[in-house]
Amino acid sequence: MYYRYKAKNKRGKYFKFLFYFVLISFLIGTVYNYRQYLYFWKYSRNKLILNIDNTVKIRDKTKRKDELQELARVLDQYKNDNMTSHEAFLLSGKIRFYLGETYLPGSFSEMFISESGLKNLPAESRNEFTRAIRDIKKGESLNDAGELKPEFLFYLALSSYYNGFFGNDEIFSLIKNIDPAAIKDSELVRFASVINILGGKVEYGLTLLSDKGGIHESDQGKLFLAVVQRLGKQYTNAIMNLKDLLNKTTDSGLLKIINYNLGLIYYNQSLFKESMEHFNNCYKIDDRDFRYRLWIGKVYSAMGDNAKAKAVWNDILSSDRNNEEAKKLLGVM
Repeated sequence: MYYRYKAKNKRGKYFKFLFYFVLISFLIGTVYNYRQYLYFWKYSRNKLILNIDNTVKIRDKTKRKDELQELARVLDQYKNDNMTSHEAFLLSGKIRFYLGETYLPGSFSEMFISESGLKNLPAESRNEFTRAIRDIKKGESLNDAGELKPEFLFYLALSSYYNGFFGNDEIFSLIKNIDPAAIKDSELVRFASVINILGGKVEYGLTLLSDKGGIHESDQGKLFLAVVQRLGKQYTNAIMNLKDLLNKTTDSGLLKIINYNLGLIYYNQSLFKESMEHFNNCYKIDDRDFRYRLWIGKVYSAMGDNAKAKAVWNDILSSDRNNEEAKKLLGVM
């Protein structure tokens, strides 16, 4: 009987040992496989982020656009596979933002200085910026960690600025609390300076621009500063900088923009003779841009010569029947 009990006890220990061995082996295998999955996910995610960062640095615009379009397709699939992942949507928003920029006629600085580019965005750009906004807002709603990182706040703010999705007050609320140290790109600094000035923080915006906007590195940077000073109604400094550039450059494109801004400043100060001189200079350089003739008419009107003003605006309509501003100006007189 003792031997039967001993044999039974040995079998029980054996089965118990076998059970725990199988259980432990299963747990080890599961953890190992899960670990492998995590490593694979991390590697793929990091590789994807690296690809994005490398792609946006490509200088050739056509090549950058092609690469971004391919990444946009990858991110669309990534979103479909990770519908509750805030990161999937934020990365997609980033790609859509940069893809939208490839369709623009120039950089933010170039478009802001010339004004016309911001009013006539290509449909492809508007579409991509709208998709960027949608993806970033979706990512924000899925993110339990709180507010968006500065990087994505800027993508959201600049996309909204380009396509008019938000007003200036809403855009200002997105970026007003961002630490200047977090802004690395000079184009984003310039955008932030403009939005801060539009939001009423003129001195802060100009200081940010002067410190981190790269405005002293080129004539374009100095011109950007002067235009922003005009925006902030610091007319004396703006005039000094514009006249300094006027005396140094022979570039017709720069001369046109410089004279245009001087014309606006003098008009706002009711110095109509000086304003007329500069708008006429613009017209001599480029008689196909109706903005200058519209302003020439406005100056005539401000000086009390409504007949000449009407003649200018009617002449514009004879060449451009759909010019809404000329119609409006003639309609209110």
